[in-house]
Amino acid sequence: ISAKANRRLDRVFPREKDLPELSDLEKEQFEKLNSLDRNEESKAKAFITKQMKERAVPHLVNSLRTGDSVSKFRAIDSLTTILKKTPTDSVIPALHELFKVSDDTTKGNILTCFWQLKTKKVMPTVLLAMKDEREYVRATAAKALGFIDPASQLANFTKLLKDPNYTVRQAAVDHIGYTGNPRAIPLLIKMLDDEHGQVKSAVPTAFYYLQEKVLEKNSNPSPKDPAFIFSIA
Repeated sequence: ISAKANRRLDRVFPREKDLPELSDLEKEQFEKLNSLDRNEESKAKAFITKQMKERAVPHLVNSLRTGDSVSKFRAIDSLTTILKKTPTDSVIPALHELFKVSDDTTKGNILTCFWQLKTKKVMPTVLLAMKDEREYVRATAAKALGFIDPASQLANFTKLLKDPNYTVRQAAVDHIGYTGNPRAIPLLIKMLDDEHGQVKSAVPTAFYYLQEKVLEKNSNPSPKDPAFIFSIA
């Protein structure tokens, strides 16, 4: 990591002195979270996510910067579990900066963690992921768009449908239906001509989800409305 990147991380990651003080029991559970014994690790995760909850968040975020690949995965896994029930925007700046300097697996885990927040504030990270050199990260970004304000993401899905890698195009097809935008219809029809079979086979399911979302918004569209095609399906 460059010195400049480290300075950015210093600005957004919690400082040790600012972290909530842990009891001896809590310290023990954080140590066991990285245990090679899966039973010990599972019990520690349950304690951290169910007993400590949001008190554990700054400690989990902090360990994402300093830990090895295994401890990073377990920390973000626990963090994701907590954010499902107790979303907080406070983690966004640190995870955004960490995303920039992470390996592709950690980047994917950060995006998955951000799904739980369902806020537009994480979009800068998702947009960065859409341009990543690794197809796994770009495909995960496509999935993220389906959970984070999907109704306004048609333009971004359109870009991902043109990605050179078929797994990215497939992920975009899989999740474009969540936009609930009838303008996705011609885009999906075009994907039936994709050169890869897995992309083409994803289109019918995408149409199903698109139909459900469109009719949720307007169950009785006029014949002039592009959504009308779903009302007679």
